[in-house]
Amino acid sequence: MYAETSARLTFFAPVISDLLKNAKFVYLYRHPGSVVRSGMRRGWYDGHPADRYRITPPEDSDAARHWANWSRFSKICWYWAAYNEFALEFIEHLNPSRVLAIRSEELFDADTGKWSDIFDFLEVQAPNRVEVEQTLGARHNEQVKGDFPRYEQWSSEQHEILERVAGLTMAKLGLESNGEPPEHSTSDPRTGAFRQF
Repeated sequence: MYAETSARLTFFAPVISDLLKNAKFVYLYRHPGSVVRSGMRRGWYDGHPADRYRITPPEDSDAARHWANWSRFSKICWYWAAYNEFALEFIEHLNPSRVLAIRSEELFDADTGKWSDIFDFLEVQAPNRVEVEQTLGARHNEQVKGDFPRYEQWSSEQHEILERVAGLTMAKLGLESNGEPPEHSTSDPRTGAFRQF
């Protein structure tokens, strides 16, 4: 059985792991440049209908003290870092046989062959390449509205904010924190350690 979940359900992963002892987890992570751009275009933390479900910093954290004065851009950078720190902490404590980490940019590029890793991990027969390419080519949730520059077009100030808020998390995932996002990451995200926000 395969289930794709929203980011919000990720925070229930420890409970799912405890209740479903044979559950396996695919940690799919994106470069923050893509996530922040999408969040800015969609209006996250600015009256978006799903904002009431979106995470915010714990009350006693440094981020919470600055939250009211932060720009939406800074908040979305924090969101990306907090989400991925939680995921890294979770998978760090799992048996390696229960987790597979893949960078989304690699998965969605059929030429990398990373999609086959998921089927190998789950020990099920993979579909043929043509079916995979057709599936990956259908972008049902592609953002078409809103305007915000691509990562490589950000100002130096925006890159500095991302580095300040999410740089440590990016480094754990082997992601560039300035300029063009790299094509592929070869780092092991299981080596990340959780830090309190």
